[in-house]
Amino acid sequence: MAGRFGSDDLVAVGDFLAVLRLDNDQSRATDQRFVHIEQVARPALVALGLSPADAGKAYDAVLSLVRAASQALAGVPGVWMRSNSGNLDSAALVAESVRNRLLRREDVASALRSEGVAATAQLPNPSSTGTTLTKKLDRGEIVPTARAAAARARMEWSSFEMARTPPVPDRPSFSRLRSLLTASALDAQLNAAAQAADAPYGNAMLTDMRRRVGRLAKDGDLPAGLDADLLMGLVYDLTARCEIWWSPEFDVTADVHE
Repeated sequence: MAGRFGSDDLVAVGDFLAVLRLDNDQSRATDQRFVHIEQVARPALVALGLSPADAGKAYDAVLSLVRAASQALAGVPGVWMRSNSGNLDSAALVAESVRNRLLRREDVASALRSEGVAATAQLPNPSSTGTTLTKKLDRGEIVPTARAAAARARMEWSSFEMARTPPVPDRPSFSRLRSLLTASALDAQLNAAAQAADAPYGNAMLTDMRRRVGRLAKDGDLPAGLDADLLMGLVYDLTARCEIWWSPEFDVTADVHE
């Protein structure tokens, strides 16, 4: 072998081989596929009581599903036909885009079954304590009607924001508005907490916050189309992102409240 390297010095050849770096022609995407299969897909199947041998097919099925969702309306012929009154209505297209981007448990299960994975398995139910938004509203003991309205208001805000954000924004969208609402929420939380002593103060904070948002919608210099309901949707979006709290801060990743 030493002769093949143009040297008879075995020590020099050994030193060369010790520092030699070998590479292959596999892409980073291919390497990441193997990593994700081993670190994510295979353990997930084992946790579900399924065969880890299907990890590759499961990963590819879910990846295809995510890719399709990320494209939303791309490649869908005649999508404008579903807009309002047969016209190209931006709000209708945004709503359709949001629907196409949402991935549900049923979508994942169907994608797995289409590849012959988990033909009879049921995916586990979501945490009984719900999303970050619902956990935080629950901890503030906000009334059920307001909790139910929060998710809808946040979705309406998301549609509004998506329709008015360029594909490649040069800065965070509505950053000044987010700062204004976070500052208002801080004042509302301090006032509500001071009056409530050690009792939950979510409802008092919500009442104050709705009053502040109403004034901002009426008197503030806001982008066209914004009203108090959409602003509350942004408040709930900030809540889900853990920038606004309706109670003392707690671990939102925990499944069980103290």
